[in-house]
Amino acid sequence: LQKLAAPVFSQIPIAMPGSRPSADALRADGDKTVRLVDAPAQGPEEAIVTAILFANFRCGNLTEIWNAFQEVARAQPGLFRLHFLHHALNPSDALAWQAGQAALVAHAAGKFWELAELLMQNRYNITPGRLTELASDVGLDAKSVATALRGGAHRSALQRENEGSRRFLKGNTACPVLWINGHIHSGYLSSWRVKNAFLEAAREVRGLRVQPMP
Repeated sequence: LQKLAAPVFSQIPIAMPGSRPSADALRADGDKTVRLVDAPAQGPEEAIVTAILFANFRCGNLTEIWNAFQEVARAQPGLFRLHFLHHALNPSDALAWQAGQAALVAHAAGKFWELAELLMQNRYNITPGRLTELASDVGLDAKSVATALRGGAHRSALQRENEGSRRFLKGNTACPVLWINGHIHSGYLSSWRVKNAFLEAAREVRGLRVQPMP
């Protein structure tokens, strides 16, 4: 895959397959928008491929998706950007909500991805006590995190994010959902499928010749 310099794009109001979406907001059909300006992101703002991982930390398959993104990003630096938005939070799954709130606490401290990676790896072992341990492992104050979780300090923000994701995806409750430059990928997202979805998106934008990744 040839490495090319990407231009700086102005806001694109409707994100269509093959176009480079705005870094500030994406719009589906009608008035269904999702804001990315405050969302956690990995990769440069000028990347030609923007992706959103819609998920919560009780979803399966997240570690495989994350590792696949890191692999393509290392192979082709500067081409890809990944955002995370909470999605498909079940009202009855208290642990998913607590993990989401812990992630928002980490995001405010600039530690979202560090904690997110541990949450992905520990999805079968999420408890309030384990959440504070993981937060401490990435350099957050465990007592402050525990207090935030008990008080539900970020629950309203998490609810708004979850609802925004649902509207943008038109009620799609699959978890996870990977949006890449206007293309929706859901179901079982294998490492091979994710890596080649990113490479195909780069090809669409620039007409680049790409070789499938193993």
